[in-house]
Amino acid sequence: AYRVRIALNLKAIDHELAIVNLLKSEQLGKEYLATNPQGLLPALETNDGVLAQSLAILEWLDETYPQSPLITGTAWQKSQIRNLSFA
Repeated sequence: AYRVRIALNLKAIDHELAIVNLLKSEQLGKEYLATNPQGLLPALETNDGVLAQSLAILEWLDETYPQSPLITGTAWQKSQIRNLSFA
């Protein structure tokens, strides 16, 4: 979830955080599963639906809000950034 919070702040996107306590397994509760049936964190509610998985969210943010791109450089440099992100 920290990746998504960092990206939202770098891009200066207004957002509202909903705290989900992993220590209490709140991500497996009925309320959270109604939002994200996968029970995964992070999740981002958009007008089109809910996105899970931080890297999918980051790509969506970069394509939807192109100002202040998260990944810059040559095609090779971008691929290296993505490679490190998946590690």
